[in-house]
Amino acid sequence: MLTEVHHIAFAVRDLEAGITLFRRLTGRDVCWRGPVATRGAEVAVFRLDNMNIEVVSPTDPEGSLARYIEERGEGFFHMAFAVDDVDRARTQLQADGLAFRGEPYVAFRDWRIAYLDPSDTAGIPMHIIARDAS
Repeated sequence: MLTEVHHIAFAVRDLEAGITLFRRLTGRDVCWRGPVATRGAEVAVFRLDNMNIEVVSPTDPEGSLARYIEERGEGFFHMAFAVDDVDRARTQLQADGLAFRGEPYVAFRDWRIAYLDPSDTAGIPMHIIARDAS
């Protein structure tokens, strides 16, 4: 059912340093940048030919992202699979026995997402996102 990666996210303490790194790695500039209030974070997105790379850094030292980095360190944060319809895909995946952490919501820009329960993904943070999220 999941056939396309929308983005892979990396958590960093210093967003500017993360941006510099991914500029050097990709040879591209940031295409979107802005706050993610639900995480107490700021994100910078690099658009590649086949997916996006999201670099995310905490803005709230008490927020969930800051806690995540404190517990696990910088690096891989999550991956997102593109789907045509978040609600329909969520319903199908649930019918196939996968659980979700809460209801779908908008996290950044128009990016409507639904997080899979990590107990069903070997602890790997994953979510689904509308394919046309830009």
